[in-house]
Amino acid sequence: MKTITLPEDIVATDKAEIMAFDYQAQQESTKQQVNLSMNTFSFLMEGSKEVFADVRSTAISNSEFLLMKVGKCLMTEKFADTNNSYRSILFFFSNEAVFQFSRKHAITLSKSGKRKTIQSLPFNRYLRSFAESLVDLNQLSAESKNKVLHVKFEELMLYLTDTLGGDFLESLMIDINDYDFHFQEVVEHNKLNILTLS
Repeated sequence: MKTITLPEDIVATDKAEIMAFDYQAQQESTKQQVNLSMNTFSFLMEGSKEVFADVRSTAISNSEFLLMKVGKCLMTEKFADTNNSYRSILFFFSNEAVFQFSRKHAITLSKSGKRKTIQSLPFNRYLRSFAESLVDLNQLSAESKNKVLHVKFEELMLYLTDTLGGDFLESLMIDINDYDFHFQEVVEHNKLNILTLS
C-alpha cells in the first residue's frame, strides 16, 4: 500500500508554516500508511478514525479530535453509519509555530520527558465552530488567508492552554532543538548590537 504524505499529497499550494484543509473521503481506508511532515490537528466532523502510533492505537468518534505530532502512523477512516460520509478538517502547523507561540506567551513546560505522538482531546461546541471557520478562509486571497491562519493558530493554542494547561504542548516541544532556538533568540534580541562570534 502506498504511503500518503500529509499535507503534501492533498494541499495543492506551496507548503506554508500553517495550513488548513477540509478533507472529505470518497472511500473508507484501513491502516493506511501516513507520513505526517507537519504537526496536525484533525477535527473529526463525520465518521470515525483510528490511528496506530507508538505501539498503541487511538480511536475517536466526532466527539473528540486528534493532535498528531510529525511522524509516521497507520490510519483507519470509517464512514458515519447514517450517511456514508467521512469528513475531517485538518489544521497543519510547524514546530517553529509551536516554539514561537510558547516563547511569545512564556509557556513553561514541566519537562517530564513524556512523549505522546497522538493525543485525543474533547471536541466541544467552541472548537467545532473554530474548525468550521477554517474552511471559510478559502474565500480570502492567499496572502490574507496565510495571515489569518497564523491568528487562528494562536487563538486555538491560547484556548487549549487555558482549558487544558500547557502540558499538551510538551510532546510537541520534546524534539525541538533547544540550542538552535536559543541561538535564534539571542540573534533576534541583539539586532542592533554588534555580536562577536562567541
